[in-house]
Amino acid sequence: VGVAASSFVNATSLSPAAAADITPKFVLLSSAAVTRPKWLDQERRDFPAAADIPIVKLNPGGILDTKLEGEQLLRSSGAPYCVVRPCGLNEDQPQGRLVLSSGDLATGRISRLDLAELLVG
Repeated sequence: VGVAASSFVNATSLSPAAAADITPKFVLLSSAAVTRPKWLDQERRDFPAAADIPIVKLNPGGILDTKLEGEQLLRSSGAPYCVVRPCGLNEDQPQGRLVLSSGDLATGRISRLDLAELLVG
């Protein structure tokens, strides 16, 4: 079991075999911050560290909106899925420090190698 799978198993208290039984059939690599351009003022005040990052301010070419549309299409497809929304990819980030959460509040960096292991094992 790789680092990412071990983190998942540890976080959920599942055995590796049980974790394998719930593997999604489709994994979509999206991005942290996809919902943030549409946040209301209250959300921006409540979570300033998550709202005040360059990708949210710039949203170049509407990329965050496009990624969110892709997520919504996948959700409506009925296929078993998992959406992965990594923060900033970085080659200098120490490996093995994955933080798994749900929603769209994550900030920080993730090692490209950790992300690759999470996605393809």
